[in-house]
Amino acid sequence: MTLQQTHTKQEREYLHTLIAGAVLPFIQATTFAAVIFVAVWVIAAVVFNAMDPHKPAAFIAAVAWAWFLNRLFRHWLSLTTPTQIIERVIQKDINGDGVIGPKPQAPAKEEPRVVNIRLDKITSDNHYQSDLINFPCDDEQLFKLAYGLTNDPPLTFAERYWTGAGKPFSTNEFRAVIAVMEKHGLCEYVNPQEPKQGRRLTESGRKLFEEIALPHSPTSAEEA
Repeated sequence: MTLQQTHTKQEREYLHTLIAGAVLPFIQATTFAAVIFVAVWVIAAVVFNAMDPHKPAAFIAAVAWAWFLNRLFRHWLSLTTPTQIIERVIQKDINGDGVIGPKPQAPAKEEPRVVNIRLDKITSDNHYQSDLINFPCDDEQLFKLAYGLTNDPPLTFAERYWTGAGKPFSTNEFRAVIAVMEKHGLCEYVNPQEPKQGRRLTESGRKLFEEIALPHSPTSAEEA
């Protein structure tokens, strides 16, 4: 690990020398231009039988020299200076990411809020059953829902009580919680044949929510 770090430091120091920053790129660009000059001269003289083949050869070689030297210079800058700083100074997109300067970072994805509750119960045939329920909400939302549904008089499952401005849930959040409740048998339709009549808590749902609605008191539903 130490050897690798030392090697990297030496490489960076070398990049800031006159040879690496100016002499070597100049030689490379000149060599590249010379090859282009010869190639164009041969093509112009032999293939096209041009009377003055050195003129187009010199012109194209000069363009190639400038282009290649600029490319080498930009590459040297990218190795020695953060590209974002260079782009801000010259106001030009160097690395081709479509942005001048640092690329805006995407907002961090918010971690999904989940309250995990383990529901322990005895089934009708006297068997012990443990059910882990993952409510897609936070503690405060779940408490408000439990308190509202078990209060006297209780609120209904109508979305107007729970969603919208100043309410605990958004529409999608509330529907997601209801879907989990239905999956675990905590609520049901008052009349399955007439869903418009709304939902109600089942017996196990009422017991669980009554315990959740008790502030600062331990319950048989323990948060995982």
